[in-house]
Amino acid sequence: MGEYSLAVAENESFRGSDCSFSSFSSCTFIGCEFVDVDFSESVFEDILFSSCRFHSVSFSSSNIRRVRIEESKLEAVAFNSSRIDRLDISKSSISYSSFSSSLIKRSRFTSSRIGASFEGVVHSLFEITDSDLGSSDFLLSSLKGIKLAGSDISHLLLSEDKKELRGARLDISQALDVARAMGIEIGA
Repeated sequence: MGEYSLAVAENESFRGSDCSFSSFSSCTFIGCEFVDVDFSESVFEDILFSSCRFHSVSFSSSNIRRVRIEESKLEAVAFNSSRIDRLDISKSSISYSSFSSSLIKRSRFTSSRIGASFEGVVHSLFEITDSDLGSSDFLLSSLKGIKLAGSDISHLLLSEDKKELRGARLDISQALDVARAMGIEIGA
């Protein structure tokens, strides 16, 4: 619908907007609120969202490259079927959201609370560190190679046989949580 570049928006409210099929480049959003906004099938490149709030927002089927989201709140946000390269989320809260069926490359989530579905995600060079994954859903998504250092994975939703964990990089505390979830008793 439109092309947006070199823009800075501060403390603005975007509600009920249809921004699908748009292109955003070199934009900065500080303290902005996005409610019921459709960004589906859009391109985001070199974007910063700082101290923003997202509620019922769709980024589905979008191309997301070099995007930083910091100190923000994302609730009911859909990134489904997106191509994501270098998404950096830090010190944020993500709830009731979905990255299902997305391709995630060279991305990291740090020091965040994450309650999201990652079902059917394909990834490479993806890390989720020092975060609380709550009851995030990784069904049908391999955790192999995902760096999970310092993250709470004790309530992840996985298949009954926990096959998603094969090849995952876990620290000792996380390995103990997995063993307990599989019914393994630990101790003398």
